[in-house]
Amino acid sequence: MIREPSAVGRLLALSVLGAVALGVAAVTAPEVRAASTDLTLVSEARYDVQPDRHRVHVTVDITVANHLPETVIRRYAFDRAFLAVLPAASGFAISSTGAHPSVRVSGRNAAYTLLAIDFGRAVYSGRSAALRLQFDLVDAGGAPTRSVRVTETLATFPVWAYASDGASGSSAKVTFPSGYSVQEANGTMGRAQPGPGGTLLFSSGRLAAPLRFSAYFVADRPGAFVEKPLALTVGGMPLPVVVRAWADDPAWGSRTAALVSRALPVLGTAIGMPYRGTGSLVIEEAIAREKGASVAAFDPASGVIRVAYYADPYTILRELALAWFNGSLLADRWADEAFASYYAEAAAKGLGIKAPAVPQPAATDPGHIALNAWRPSGRSDDPAWHFAESATSVLARAIASRAGPSGLQAVWQAAAAHEAAYQPSGTSSGVETSADPPDWRVLLDLLENRTGRPYDDLWRTWVVTSEQAPELESRSAARSLYQATVDAAGDWQLPAPARIALGAWQFDRGTELLVDAGEVLKLRAPLQLAAEAAGLKLPTTVRTLFEGTGSAQTAIAEADAERRAIAELAAARAAVPPAVDPPTWLGLMGTRPDAMLASATDAFARGNLPAAVQSAQDAKAIWQVAPDTGRRRFAALVLSVLIILALTLLVTRARRGGRRARRVMRREGRS
Repeated sequence: MIREPSAVGRLLALSVLGAVALGVAAVTAPEVRAASTDLTLVSEARYDVQPDRHRVHVTVDITVANHLPETVIRRYAFDRAFLAVLPAASGFAISSTGAHPSVRVSGRNAAYTLLAIDFGRAVYSGRSAALRLQFDLVDAGGAPTRSVRVTETLATFPVWAYASDGASGSSAKVTFPSGYSVQEANGTMGRAQPGPGGTLLFSSGRLAAPLRFSAYFVADRPGAFVEKPLALTVGGMPLPVVVRAWADDPAWGSRTAALVSRALPVLGTAIGMPYRGTGSLVIEEAIAREKGASVAAFDPASGVIRVAYYADPYTILRELALAWFNGSLLADRWADEAFASYYAEAAAKGLGIKAPAVPQPAATDPGHIALNAWRPSGRSDDPAWHFAESATSVLARAIASRAGPSGLQAVWQAAAAHEAAYQPSGTSSGVETSADPPDWRVLLDLLENRTGRPYDDLWRTWVVTSEQAPELESRSAARSLYQATVDAAGDWQLPAPARIALGAWQFDRGTELLVDAGEVLKLRAPLQLAAEAAGLKLPTTVRTLFEGTGSAQTAIAEADAERRAIAELAAARAAVPPAVDPPTWLGLMGTRPDAMLASATDAFARGNLPAAVQSAQDAKAIWQVAPDTGRRRFAALVLSVLIILALTLLVTRARRGGRRARRVMRREGRS
C-alpha cells in the first residue's frame, strides 16, 4: 500500500511545541511567557502539481500574530517560531516584505520535518507579520509505494494545512494541470472546481482544527503505454500475454513482466487447465479509482487485468489466478475468491513470494457472515470483505486438503465443461451438461461426486445461511437414497429426471422419482427369472423406459405386460405334445405352430408383445386341438372313403343293369 505521512505525528509534535517550542522570545522581557494562543501562525497553503518538474510546489502564506498584551513596564515581542511540515518537503525558502526572514531544518523524522523560522523582525504585542514559506515535494523515485510520485501519467502526494497549536482558520488548496483524473484517496476537500486552462482546483476552506486536517491525492491522466509481449505456455497451451506499463514507469513493466512469466505457467499447472479466455491476456498498469477499492481488477470480457502501480507481487499473483476464477468457472464470488487466493498462496510459496498472513476468522469478527450472504462491495475497508477474505482462505485450504491436487483438477475440468453433478454411469453414455457454471450447490455435488469425499460439514460451517441449512439435511437423505438406487440398478442408468432433480436440489421431486425407480427395479429380477425359465430373452423396453424420460408407471406397466407375455409363451411351450400320435399328426397337417412359437419368441425379444402373445396363443390353440382335429379328420376321411365305395358300388351296379337291359333288348329285337 501507499505510505501516507501521518498527521498524528505532526499533531503530537506541535501539541508540545505550542507550549515550549514556538520559539517564544521577549525582546525586552525579564521573563519568558508562552501559551498556545500567545503567538499564532495561521496560513493559506497552495499545492501546485508540476509534472514536468516531477514535483509539487508548495506556497504557504503565513500570518504571524502576537496576542500578548502590553503593560506599563513590559513590552512583549516574538522573533521566531517552529513549524512542522511534511516529511518529504525540501528546498525551503522564506520571504517577507520589509524584512529578511530565514528558515532552517531543526529536525526531521518519518512523521514530519520541523522548521525553525526566524521572522527577520520582532513582532510586538497586538502586531502581526506576513511570511511566505515555499518548499517542494519532489518525486525522488524509488519504491512504487512512495508517498510522493509526480509524473506526466501519475501524481500522488499528501496535503497538510499549517498552523500553530490551538490556532484556527488555516486552509489548503490544490491545483492540478489539465487532463488529470483526480481521486482524493483520503480527506474531505470535496469536489474539484474548474480553473483557468482546464486546471482542477480543490480547497479545504477555513479549518477549525488545521493540525487535524490531512488529505492524500491520487491522480492520473491518459498517457502512452509501453507494451511488452510474452509468449508463454500455460496449462499445456500457448498463451500470448501483454504487459502494458505507463511510458514513464518502465520499472513497473519490467518487474511485472518478470513476475508474470514465472507465475502463469505455475498457476496453469496447479489448476490443471489452460487460460480459458479468448485472445491475449493483458496486464495493465492502473490506479484504484475509488476510495477503498481493490488494487487490482480483472475484466473477463476484454481479458485485461488492471493492476495498481503500487500493488505488491502477491496481489498481482492473486489477480492472475482470478483469470481462471472469474465467474465463468464458478458462479459464486466467494468461491472464486477462495480458490484464487488458494492457488495464489500455493504459487507464491513455490516462487518465493511473500504472501500476507490471513487471520483466523472468528464468530466475533465485526464482518462475520455466511459466505452465501456476502455481497462484495469491492471496498477493502468493508468489514465483511475482511471476514470473507479470511473465511474463504480457510475454506479453500480445507477443501483442497480433502480433495487433493488431482481431485480439485477433476472438479475444475468438470466445472469448465458445465458437467452436471449427477452423470450416467459408465463411459459409453456420454456426458450430460448444463447451461451455467456451477453455483455453491453444484460445486458441493461436484466435489463429493468427483472426489468421493464429504464436504457438507464445511458448507454448514462457512457457506450456507440459517435459512439454507435445512437443504443440506434434505440433500443428505436424498443422496443416501440415490446411492442405494444406483447400487440396485447395477448396469442400468438411473432415470434422467431423477438425476436432474437431484442436481437442481429438488429433493422432494428427486426422492419421489427414486422411490418410483426402486419399484421398477424390484420387478427386474423376477421378470428375468421368469424369462429364463421360459427360455426367453427379455426385450430392452423396460430398461429403456426406466432410463429415459418416461414415467416409472409406464415402465411398471410394460414389465407387467412382459410378465403376461412370458406366461402366454410358457403356456404355448407347455402345449407342445411330448409325442405325436396319428390323430395329433393328422390334426397338425397343414399348420406350423412351431414356426408360430418361434415367431412369438422373436417378437417378444424385440419387444413386440402384441405380436408375441397372438402368435403364442395361436400356436397353443393349434397344439391343444390337434388330437381332436386329427380324429375328426380321420372320421371324415373314413366316411369319405365309405361314401366313395358306396357310390362306386352303385355306379358299378347301374352299369351292370344297363348292360343287361341292352342285352335283353337286343334279343327281343331279333326275335
